[in-house]
Amino acid sequence: MEKLRQCLLIAVGLAVLVLVVGLLIPGSGIAQTVKAALVANVDESGRVPYQFEGFLCIGTTFCDLTLPTVPAGKRLVVTFTSGSVSVAPQAGQLVFARLFSSTGSPGAVNLVTTFQGNSGGTDFYNWSQPVLAYFNAGVAPRVIVLTNQNMNGTFHVAGYLLDCSTAPCATVAP
Repeated sequence: MEKLRQCLLIAVGLAVLVLVVGLLIPGSGIAQTVKAALVANVDESGRVPYQFEGFLCIGTTFCDLTLPTVPAGKRLVVTFTSGSVSVAPQAGQLVFARLFSSTGSPGAVNLVTTFQGNSGGTDFYNWSQPVLAYFNAGVAPRVIVLTNQNMNGTFHVAGYLLDCSTAPCATVAP
């Protein structure tokens, strides 16, 4: 009888051990699954895409376009810009374009304009280039274009918004 009791206790002990181990191992897997589901990559560039397009100016020598202000808790990362300017032909024509911050913070990007040709008495200049520019919450990015004479122009910017309220955005080094 004593041997049966010992065997029964050992069997119950092993059953409890198997039960405890069985609960811990799948529980750990479930915990990892739940943890993975709660983690989000807030820095993913495709998460919150950004795009803006507009007319720079019509019939002036200095164009100044202010983009919408970056919302609170966000950071705008501009990754690409393009634009087009048309002017009357002139020797020594100047076409200067720049993307920068409305607050004058560092990170201004000069946009390289290229003469595309003449059609119907109008010279065409374009730019299309990858850039990397950061604009924090409360800042309105600006584009300026300067020419020797009246121009018409359009502008396009693309990038993405980072959510700085979910995870703090790192300081951008100068």
